[in-house]
Amino acid sequence: RPPPAAPCPAAGSGGMPAWLINERLATDAFAPLSEADLRAGARLRPATTPREPGWDGIPESMFEGGSHGVTEGASVCAGPGTSPWELLQGKGCHVESLAVLRRQGAIKVKCGAAWDASNQCSMLLDLRWLHHGNTKLKALRGHFSFLQQTLPRGVQPHVEMMEENRNKTGKASFGDLLGEVDKAFKSVCAPYRGLGPKEREALFLKMLRARVAVRSPYLTSVALDALNGNGGTATLGSDRARPPSGPHPWEPNSVADGEESILRRMLDTCEQRCTPKEMFVDPGADAHAKKNPKKRKPQDAAEGGGGGGVNHDTGAGKVEGAGEGIGTGDDDDAAADASNPEVDAGGRSALWGAGIISPWLYFMSMGSVFCCHIEDYAFGSANVIVAPPGSHSWVVWYSVPRTSIGNLHEYLRGLLGREYALDCLEQRKLWLDPASVAAWVGPSGEKIPVFRHLQGPSEYVATDYGSVHWGVNLGVGWKAAVNFAYPNWREAAETVHLMYKKLEAATGQTRNYRCVPDFDSEEWREDREFLMRAPDETRTETGGTGSGGGGDSEDSDGQEPGG
Repeated sequence: RPPPAAPCPAAGSGGMPAWLINERLATDAFAPLSEADLRAGARLRPATTPREPGWDGIPESMFEGGSHGVTEGASVCAGPGTSPWELLQGKGCHVESLAVLRRQGAIKVKCGAAWDASNQCSMLLDLRWLHHGNTKLKALRGHFSFLQQTLPRGVQPHVEMMEENRNKTGKASFGDLLGEVDKAFKSVCAPYRGLGPKEREALFLKMLRARVAVRSPYLTSVALDALNGNGGTATLGSDRARPPSGPHPWEPNSVADGEESILRRMLDTCEQRCTPKEMFVDPGADAHAKKNPKKRKPQDAAEGGGGGGVNHDTGAGKVEGAGEGIGTGDDDDAAADASNPEVDAGGRSALWGAGIISPWLYFMSMGSVFCCHIEDYAFGSANVIVAPPGSHSWVVWYSVPRTSIGNLHEYLRGLLGREYALDCLEQRKLWLDPASVAAWVGPSGEKIPVFRHLQGPSEYVATDYGSVHWGVNLGVGWKAAVNFAYPNWREAAETVHLMYKKLEAATGQTRNYRCVPDFDSEEWREDREFLMRAPDETRTETGGTGSGGGGDSEDSDGQEPGG
């Protein structure tokens, strides 16, 4: 169990909880430098190594040895009967777990009894059928991405990502691709076989700091719903793989869309209110002609890399032939639409919410990365490794809590200089050295807390609303990612909004539309209390079914869900 939370001041007037008082104090104290001050030289480029002036981190010997230089994160065990909505909202005995999640920006959740040894499959998500599927890659219509990632080579921390075409003949199946990928990824990982996760992380950080242009492959953003719609089997595991008590409470779909979840309703509301008019999808428009704002790009992963990943310009280029065989002609598109319609009876994409409400899958290789980001609309995220106990499938995460997102932007303004943009986290191109971030000191002595989380098989990493996170994959295996939002989402997301409001004033730039809603706008102010209610509290007023069951409930303004 996590250590006891630090004592907080008593709630103030209006019944504001103590944690929220602390967050509002943090937003009040945040004072970003203006562009005029930066041009006048008030902020120098921060130190990125112990040899540079201004460094306030680990000693040079530890830095050169590959030490991460940050605080180890606490973890929590999800015992029998513990549900995601209880733990992630701090219900019952999980009050301290929620306090730790807020303080760290992320927390590792150890799920007990998650692997069925007799059937050799996960009880969280049975993926055995993927390797035997005959779904043609062309039929997936771009709902996956095969990336070649190259670590930063220059002074800036940009990761180069090239999308590679793996279907040059147009006849390959997804099972064929997985066979090739599994063999290739294990070959890449072979030299590291005798190393544990700490040694692999240290080696990765030494290569990063030496600016060695290491290239790693990564199969990302595999929409599980797209596979199901093209002849896949059920994703939640066979009956034999489930315990007698029923489905595992930590199945990804249950985390995203289970009891007390408002994620479905909030995603719909945010897309309607935040999407620029020229990009907004009219549910009644021609399905094939419209542009779905939720169709995210290669590294838009909810892991991040994730949500979750980026839904705007991805920055990932394409190598020769990339994109061929995925809806390349009108005849092909018409045939695909006839056999696999992308619009449901309600008028929205059948894959609406993929990577947010329904899982995105990632097949990782040693050294592949997911860049610094926050999730769409400051949602939380839940990411699990689907692998047997004892397998060398590890991921190291680094997290910064939302109360420090403003100071992280100040660090990035100094680090990136003229290349800085307010939406740099949404672009998901930056991989920051955790030791360098932790060594930063602001003009008034501010520091950025960075936490490290080592994730293993059948373990979740949950990221808090609006927290910044990034990491590196240290083995071969599957991951699955979804988002989550409960009635406490809005109060937490407003902290991020207030930080970005100050950054907008200081930089003269506008936040990305999928960053965090502008809660000062009239439509968000009018229904503040309504949107913070649990689903069962809204059924009477809306006449709908709430947000947890996947039904098409009406939104607070009476409009049918769209987007």
